[in-house]
Amino acid sequence: MNLGNYIGERHQYIWSDNWFLENDRAWFISGSMNVLFCFERRTQKTTLIDKIPPDIVGALRLHSRCLKIREVIYCLPDNGKDIWCYHLDKCKWTSISIDGSVETRIGCNNAWVIQDTLYVVSSGLKRIIEINAITEKVEAFYRLSLDQEECITGSVLIDDQIYVVGAKTSVIYKFNTYSKQIKSYKLPLNNEQLQTICFDGRKFWMSGRKKKIYIWEEGKKDVVILSKFPENLKIWNFSGKFDNLMNSINDDFNDFPLFISSITVGDYVWFIPFQTNNIIYINKNDFEMNIFPIKEEEHTEENVKKQFLQHKYLLEYIKDKRYLGIFSLKNKWLFEIDCIELKYEILDYSIDNSEDIKSYYIAEGLMKNNSTISEQKELNVEDWIKAFISKYKKKLVVGCDYKEISVGNSIYNEIL
Repeated sequence: MNLGNYIGERHQYIWSDNWFLENDRAWFISGSMNVLFCFERRTQKTTLIDKIPPDIVGALRLHSRCLKIREVIYCLPDNGKDIWCYHLDKCKWTSISIDGSVETRIGCNNAWVIQDTLYVVSSGLKRIIEINAITEKVEAFYRLSLDQEECITGSVLIDDQIYVVGAKTSVIYKFNTYSKQIKSYKLPLNNEQLQTICFDGRKFWMSGRKKKIYIWEEGKKDVVILSKFPENLKIWNFSGKFDNLMNSINDDFNDFPLFISSITVGDYVWFIPFQTNNIIYINKNDFEMNIFPIKEEEHTEENVKKQFLQHKYLLEYIKDKRYLGIFSLKNKWLFEIDCIELKYEILDYSIDNSEDIKSYYIAEGLMKNNSTISEQKELNVEDWIKAFISKYKKKLVVGCDYKEISVGNSIYNEIL
């Protein structure tokens, strides 16, 4: 695959599954390079911090999410097998091994810190993992009673409670981080598949694979269902068969989730598309539903064919309880929605201020040939990554001695 599918022509962006915000900084992991970066809003520059061990390059989503606890960046695995911890004060890596995951994609769905304890929701293991952030040890695994073929699709933290939804069963699981008890709520939805969940302060909002929004209040039996969507909400065809580039969403549609994320900001609940053509926002008080248009996001057959990941957006962050940072997989840029003013801005930032590093990002292609690096018009991205890491090998290995912290199966805490 050509390098241009990863880095946009107009903007030097690197796609990621989340940004962890810290004042004027953002920490993130490249989805295709397994490299940790830091963005500084003041300078509008992005700096390469280090490659995440072990020595694998060009693998998709080895580590998809990160968060910072004091001076440590925790890099959470998706296709990878270990949690890698980068110590900023020592420039060193340590790792936390998650036993029992050899054959399973761990898929860290979400993670939060509560009083020096890290709670990670693993969609692959179907467990909530409890990690001591001081000792960097796994303390316990809490199993959710999902079906064998069912996976966790969404989760949200409310005070000290983690709420989880899993596709297929229309069940919400509630995990109390203090008592370690798990409670489940079966929603009267005829086993409709749920994908996203968020909380507006009183009610839960969910979406799934049907053209519906589900609203539920804990302690209530009934679920409010919104099914009247704007007429021009449709779904892009990413299949490679282009008889119809965009299709209507009918009642039988259930092949893919409509939305990849949902989030409450201010007076609105926002639904970020998976393959649908528009962002939807709903007034949480009167349920009025509107489309938030992004004029640069229309597809053609040509750019659909070139797109690497077959969906529209990635929700990167929520800032100041007002702004949503969203990555466009079509344009490979980040734009920010002001959820109060209801407008958006395409962010403009660049990689480092080193002309040497910058040249490698904006070049049409790079190749490794007899330990030298040169430009060419077409290049497989894996070759480019290897060349990049070879070029900066000294930077990428300095201070990177690490230890493995293994945890035995005896600590599995089977709570049903």
